[in-house]
Amino acid sequence: MIAHRGPELIEQLLRSADPGPEGFVAVELQPLELPYVSPAMLEKGVHVQVMTPGALVIHAVDISRSGEDLVIDVPRYRERGEWELPIAPEAYDRLFEHVVTVREEARVIEHAPTGARLRYYKPSISPTDIEMAVGVLLDSTRVDDLATAYLVALRVGAAVHAATLELALTDEGSRVLQEARPDPAIPVDSYLRMPSGELTRRQAMFDLLISQEPKKVSGIFEDGLVTIELARAEDSKYHIQILSILARAGKINTIRPVDVGQISSWCRKNGAPVDSFEWNAVS
Repeated sequence: MIAHRGPELIEQLLRSADPGPEGFVAVELQPLELPYVSPAMLEKGVHVQVMTPGALVIHAVDISRSGEDLVIDVPRYRERGEWELPIAPEAYDRLFEHVVTVREEARVIEHAPTGARLRYYKPSISPTDIEMAVGVLLDSTRVDDLATAYLVALRVGAAVHAATLELALTDEGSRVLQEARPDPAIPVDSYLRMPSGELTRRQAMFDLLISQEPKKVSGIFEDGLVTIELARAEDSKYHIQILSILARAGKINTIRPVDVGQISSWCRKNGAPVDSFEWNAVS
């Protein structure tokens, strides 16, 4: 862990941070350094990753600015063997999404003076790892520094997780789980009706575009107006965002960048196979 740094050095680090052509750069800070950073010091594409002693980057809270909003992503990462909760990760995610959705719709959030809102991210759940996160959005004009934003986000995130566990013990929680349904982004019937030749053409177009390592590539599935966007975060890794009127979350995002070789499997897992989209490079 790096030594504690003063406000002048922190300001210099942030001013020199260059998102570059990828549009993203991370600056690692310690919690004690956050009081030196005001929201106005965060330029577009600059992300502050809050590193606590002994933590890996995958555990870091991520803070960035989008317009007048501060976006604080609070992660929850566990290896499958270290999952400590009494319900399976898949069931927990369904309840977690329900809590976030209900709270965001009702704006029932304890820290209302900061303008807090919630954002649900679809988790990455594999046989070996569980990566979850909740996004907490704060009005940057109501926050003096990132230390305040960090603490508010941690409290809100903890409250959401506590409410999720409480929901799991109720009849309402059982109802939410019983009513859970497959949640594809692409209309399954429409996809199955597509001619094999068209699927092959679209797959080939995706393979060609992604082999050129573009900065950004987008696709559209015409029936249902499902869109997908891949944005290069770093060498051979991409952030993926799917917008679908069918998906419960409406928007499905990667929490961490996906290696280029795993894009197809990630998309299929989330109900949006790459051969269903008409692809185009985005300049």
